[in-house]
Amino acid sequence: MLEHYWDRDWNSSVSHRSQFEYLGQQSLADRLIFFDDSYLQIHLGPERTARVVRDAVARTGRFPVLCLDSNPYPLERHYSEICQHLDPESFFIFHPDIRPKLSTQPNVAPWPSWPFYQRMEKNYQQGQPKTRRVSFLSGSGRYHRIRLLYDIRTYITPADVIVINKIGNFPASVPYNTLSPAQIEQWWYDLPYVNRKEFLDYTGAGDTPPEGQQYNSHPAFEACVNITGETCWNDQVLLSEKTWKAYRSGCLVINFGPANSTDALRDLGFEIWDQFDQTGTHEHKTQLIIDLMKRDDIEHLYQQNLPMVQHNVALYNSDAFLKKFAQMAIDKLENLLL
Repeated sequence: MLEHYWDRDWNSSVSHRSQFEYLGQQSLADRLIFFDDSYLQIHLGPERTARVVRDAVARTGRFPVLCLDSNPYPLERHYSEICQHLDPESFFIFHPDIRPKLSTQPNVAPWPSWPFYQRMEKNYQQGQPKTRRVSFLSGSGRYHRIRLLYDIRTYITPADVIVINKIGNFPASVPYNTLSPAQIEQWWYDLPYVNRKEFLDYTGAGDTPPEGQQYNSHPAFEACVNITGETCWNDQVLLSEKTWKAYRSGCLVINFGPANSTDALRDLGFEIWDQFDQTGTHEHKTQLIIDLMKRDDIEHLYQQNLPMVQHNVALYNSDAFLKKFAQMAIDKLENLLL
């Protein structure tokens, strides 16, 4: 059996090799070596990257694919540096940004690993009754998420699900001259925040779920509206499980992260909730979210937009969506392997 990643045979159910096989591309995958980004450690420099790639190619005779699609990277800089040590036709990179127009090189393309993770794992974030209003989850305390918390705090009700954790380097995420040192300290000290104590560190996961619950269930996805809170990095549109769980769970979605994420999702075929999910700055989106949270008819808004929700759930769960997302990478890889 071929290894799932070069020198690492783990996470088989959701590996990139398994994703190719899911799409009926096993013969193509068998000609490739996949490098997990945590093993590749591309930040250690292009010389190391080139050495690892050359060694793997010499030992296997297969074509190397650098899987950088799961985390934000300064890809243009890394790509330029690697090309000083490797022929561009001798390796491939999965771009973290989902917008195909940014992958102009013949050996770079986006890849839908995050949607695959939700489809292929035991994840049951589907079909939850919509018994809550608005939800917002933060796995780490980045500035734009905590800023939104402070802006909407007055309007949060017990029927909402708001969870802001205390993880990461919050001071490093604060834009220059935005908060005073005292404010930075106070905002960080105030975390974690939950609007109801039972939501704190709620996971709903385990080998044996409690009676009446399912694996990976979370009350956030019982809300009519989910605010995604994606990571913002250098104008990159990298959409993780935060976004895909929301669409898969049948929520109305407000994409509060990369400014162009709504446009990118529309290009993939998703219907966008234009009333509250317009492309724009965080300040613009924050005002739209405040306007929403002041309302007492959010369940009615959900029912009004149910056809859009159903379209997005069906699209996400279709193999056609994954194939369309992955096609650029498959075409480019096949061309390089001719």
